[in-house]
Amino acid sequence: MKFKFPVLAVVFCLFASSALAEMIVINGRYIVPKDSIRGYFYRQSDQQTVFDIRWSDWSTQYRCQDLYDRTRVQAASLNFVLQISEASALDFEDFLDSEGFVECSKF
Repeated sequence: MKFKFPVLAVVFCLFASSALAEMIVINGRYIVPKDSIRGYFYRQSDQQTVFDIRWSDWSTQYRCQDLYDRTRVQAASLNFVLQISEASALDFEDFLDSEGFVECSKF
């Protein structure tokens, strides 16, 4: 009976760590399941690039001050999927900046 509690503690820790591996911190504020995050790029009528991100019950949008370029959007979309799967935290404004989008801000 002495081993019952330590064994349960180890099992609980393993379960908790595997559950945490599937979570991600978004914009330094929200801890959400990785599989709930969706990102969409689209072009507004004035040809500006918009990045719409949705997770759980939330969403936010960033408008970038550059023209929509399908090639860059496809590359950024692939990198977005890779970063979500590998990262423990992701800031969307930093992500867009690292992908070369110009002056992106929430709206």
